[in-house]
Amino acid sequence: MRSAHWCLMSTLLVVGLCAAAVTAHADSQDERRVRTGARLFRALLAADMDIERRVGDKGWLDIGILAARTEDADALSRLMVPVDAPDQALVRGYPMRVRRLQTLSDGEPAPAAVFLANRLSDSELAALIDWSRRHHALLYSPYEGDVERGVMAGLSIEAKVVPYVNQSALTAAQVQLKPFFMKVAKVHP
Repeated sequence: MRSAHWCLMSTLLVVGLCAAAVTAHADSQDERRVRTGARLFRALLAADMDIERRVGDKGWLDIGILAARTEDADALSRLMVPVDAPDQALVRGYPMRVRRLQTLSDGEPAPAAVFLANRLSDSELAALIDWSRRHHALLYSPYEGDVERGVMAGLSIEAKVVPYVNQSALTAAQVQLKPFFMKVAKVHP
């Protein structure tokens, strides 16, 4: 009886450790996707053929990072606009103003683009996709599966990392990207 109890406890411990390892691996994969996506995000902005109409009254591109935690938004902001490379704060000559967003509403001015820092539930993502289309705001998610669900752009990691765009989402939001960008990107119809 005692050995059966010991065997059961050992099995539960091993299963628990394996589950923790799988979760840690998934988290680190998501974290890598987010960091890589933040670095590639500027390329999407630069490929926008109508970038001029996204420039605000103060002459900058208002970029929102939709993040649950301030620390996440701050870390991503530093990847998008490294403090030691001020020239990277410009997208086709326009300065970027990157700020954290907790929510998006119809009552306030829409940012030019939104970077999704955290995974959202299906209903939250659907609402965000609808909001981005109505406001013609670029929507970028580094999370696997979000482009297929209607997000305008993200990244594809296969043999190499390339931009991944949803053509129907771009069309619905009236967003046009430069032909060269579309040529190198993986395109979801």
